[in-house]
Amino acid sequence: RKSQTEVAISVMHRNFWFQFFSLWLMVFTSSLLHSFLQIMDHPRCISAILGDSIPKVSVYFTSFVITRIGISLPLLLLRPESLYSLFFWKSTSGKDSQSTETDSDSNSEEAEAEAEPETNPVYCYFASEVTNINIVFVLALMYCVVAPIMMPACFLYFALAFFVYKWLFVHVYTKQYDLMGETWYACF
Repeated sequence: RKSQTEVAISVMHRNFWFQFFSLWLMVFTSSLLHSFLQIMDHPRCISAILGDSIPKVSVYFTSFVITRIGISLPLLLLRPESLYSLFFWKSTSGKDSQSTETDSDSNSEEAEAEAEPETNPVYCYFASEVTNINIVFVLALMYCVVAPIMMPACFLYFALAFFVYKWLFVHVYTKQYDLMGETWYACF
């Protein structure tokens, strides 16, 4: 039987390779497939063809990182599942409070205690979070030489991710189990 650490590392690996290959499959089927066909027609010009087509693909990856900055990181702070439960709780609690009337103080205290929402602990899903960070890291390493214009976007992503995750781990996330640093060995 696998431990939680082994399961988290296995999920992280599978999630990373799925995201990585689906991202590259989309890129290869669009612009690099055309370059591949050009290389098959003119094999001597491989360096010129790749030198022309790969930097064009980096625009897509730069916009991918900027999208992660503008959508993924704010959604971590917003936590849509908590907002959904907040709105769902209010709609059901309003019906309950209108239907029950209490006259005594002890009954009203019990009703207030029942009306308060139960706060469920929020856990960090390390497999998906580490995968999201690793995808941006791999893109930064791959394109830092070919398209250095991507590096400020990656720097901004990691700077904002640092503050977002720091706030989440200090104020939001509850410790579920300890991976003992095994995910970092698996990442690098």
